[in-house]
Parts: sequence; structure tokens; C-alpha cells
Amino acid sequence: LLFILKMEESPLTLDELSAIGAENRNGHGKANAIIGSSLAIVSLISSSTLVWMIKRSRTSFTTTYHRILLGMAISDILYSLGLANFNFTAPRDDSYFVWNASGNQVTCSVQGFTYFIGMNSGLFYSCSLNLYSLAVVKYNKPDRYIRSKVEPFLHGIPVVLALIGSITLLAEQNINNGGGNCYAPVYKPPHCIGYEDGQTREGFDIPCGRGHDGAVLFFYVGGLTTTFLVPLIIGSSLGIIHRSVSKQENNMAGYGASNINRSNSRLVLHRVIAYSVSYVLTWSFSIIGIGFEIANMEWPTALWYLANIFNPLQGFFNLAIYIFPKVERAKSRGGDNMTWFQAFKIAFWVQGMNQAAGQTRRQPPNRTLHTPAAKEGTPWTRDMATTKHVGQENVVNLGSENKSDNNINTDSTDGDGDGYKTSLAVPNAPSLSPVSGSGSGQL
Repeated sequence: LLFILKMEESPLTLDELSAIGAENRNGHGKANAIIGSSLAIVSLISSSTLVWMIKRSRTSFTTTYHRILLGMAISDILYSLGLANFNFTAPRDDSYFVWNASGNQVTCSVQGFTYFIGMNSGLFYSCSLNLYSLAVVKYNKPDRYIRSKVEPFLHGIPVVLALIGSITLLAEQNINNGGGNCYAPVYKPPHCIGYEDGQTREGFDIPCGRGHDGAVLFFYVGGLTTTFLVPLIIGSSLGIIHRSVSKQENNMAGYGASNINRSNSRLVLHRVIAYSVSYVLTWSFSIIGIGFEIANMEWPTALWYLANIFNPLQGFFNLAIYIFPKVERAKSRGGDNMTWFQAFKIAFWVQGMNQAAGQTRRQPPNRTLHTPAAKEGTPWTRDMATTKHVGQENVVNLGSENKSDNNINTDSTDGDGDGYKTSLAVPNAPSLSPVSGSGSGQL
């Protein structure tokens, strides 16, 4: 099609336009629209389910981790809404080569605006999740510090950048039909051959060359952000977290607590890896396609299909990552007689039902250990380690009553017993501190 169009120097007749566009309208274009929109609906349902499950969990939206997941889910809902249109919002001007094009420029702009807000905020929320884990694991920031100093930026940057980018595109008329999905190409469909920018062919409504101003800037800024900046942030933060976890495990081995802290730190690392893989699966094929565009080459057909299959599914991947530890825990508690499907039903329903019924788990109280010195009149006290069951291992929560930079950060857990507790600071060698009165010393 591109070869034919490049050979043309004069406007094509309507019959010629219809003949040229028939293959895309009834072939690959139609198939990709159906596949992409159908999977976008799956992702939309998945992200909505994720919000519902978090809301019904014991901690609801009271933890930073859950609030970041909420931002990711809302972003994916918007992005999925921008994709799940089966080309219905594409302008009727392009119906000769776009299957099911039934809209106009207004519907195209609304769809594209929603698409860009969801896409851009979702990309940067993926970065926020990794940076949050980095702040907790590497820099051992306590809950109060993260909530007041770090978290506003983890939400503000994705939302502000997404709004600025989308509003700019809308104001500069850069949101145009690009073959069924409205994003930010310069509007030069086949019927504009032989027409100058700004001219409108008779029988059509949208001027040719619409969005030409600012298109080059968007192409490079958007392309570089998607192709380089976001992968760089996610990849580098993941590498730093992995190195930090390995270092902490080696240091803790000297205190005889390697098994406890390895289970804790590895769970955190595995969670970061899982969400990073979700990003890679969602965007890797599209990033490769952007590379082809930068090189002024066409997307291979197979790559276009792969991008349309995986790109709408990040909401589905995120839900799977969130629910899997719950399913695994339910399966381990149920034993060999419980099937994976039964474990899934328990993980999906039971926690929310317990919260709705007002049932909460009682936390084991801190206990005081009196040493022989205390019997002689010198009160020595020690907060006993409060243990919380994590899968099949116990995680020790030291000094839970006193938040400090050397204490384990508990806010990064999802609060549902999944074991995602972080902030793995290496404490000094354990010692008993003499105190006066009935106060408690910290181990």
C-alpha cells in the first residue's frame, strides 16, 4: 500500500481508495482491531477487579503499596478504555481503509486523550512502584517518612506528566487517526494524496496534514520516554534492589538470622521482578516497533500482532501478580485435597468476606523478658520479637512500637499476610538495654 501511494502524484478516485483500503479494512486491520479491543476489555475487567480486591482487603488503601497499585489500576482502566473501541471512534472519513470507522474527529480526540492519559500515567506508575521498593529496601526509609516525603511524588509525577502530555497533544491537534486507533500521527491518509497541508478534500471533513505542528517534537520526546527513560528507571532500580538484598542477606548471616531475612527480602525482590516482567511483556513488542519507526521502517506483520496481543494486558498481569501469593497460601493451608481452582476461589472471596463481617486478626502482644539482673533490682526488659506468619516461614518484626530508621518498615506489606514486608535494615549486634521504671528497651 505504501509503495502504491508513494508512486502516486495525483489524487486517487473514491473507487481507487476503496480498492487500496480493502485489504487493510477486511484483513489485518480488522483482525488487529478485534484482538486488541477484546484483550483491552479483559484488562479493564482485571484492573477493576484489582481495585475491588484491594478495597475489600484488611488494610484497604491505607498502605503506600496498595495506593500505588490503585494508581496503576486506574491508569490501566483509562488506557483500556482508549483501546476497547473496535475502531468505532475512528472518523468516518477513513472508513474506506479502517474497519468499523463510525466516529468523527471529536470522538477520535476523546479516545486518544483517554488513551494517552492512561498510557503515560501507567508507564510512570510502574517506575513509582520500583522506586518505592528501592526507598524501603535500599535506603530503609520508615513508613512515616515515605508517606509524607516520598509518596506524593510517586503519585504526582505520573499524574502531572500524563495530564501535561495529553492536554498538549489535544491543544496542538496532534491526536489523529492512525489506522483505527487515534494517537499522535500527522493526519495524511491516502485520500490526502495530491492535497497540501490544511486543505480538505471535497466529501471529507478533516483537513489534510492535521497535527503537523509539534509532531516531530512529540515523536522524539514520546519515543525516547517510552523506549529509553522508563526501561532505564525500571531496570536500574531493579538492579540496585537485587544488589541491596544480596548484601543484606550476607550481612545478616553474621547474626544468625539469615533464614528469616532471606525469606523476607526475597519476597520483596520477587514482587519487584514480577511487576517489572509485567511491564516488559506489555511494552517490549511496542518498543521494538517504535525502533522500526525511528529507523523509518515498517512494522513486520508478526510484530504488529504480538504488540496488539500483549500491549492491552498489563492490567491482567498485575491482577495475577497480586492474587498469586494469596492463592499459593490458600493451597498450602488446604493441603493435597485442595485444588488450585478451590484455592483461587478462597483467595478471591474469603478475605473480603471476613472484612465485611467485621472479623480481624488479633496480633500477638509484645512480651517482656526479665533477666536475672532484674531480680536483683535492676529492671532489664526486652521486647520479644513479634512473629507474623508468612507463607511457610516466620518474619520477625523488631521494635514494632517504635518507628525509626533502624526498624523494619511494615507499610510495604499488602496487609493480607502475603509476606511482602520490606525495609531490611541490618541491626547492630543484639543487646539488652538497662532502663528505668517499666519502659521497654529495643532489641
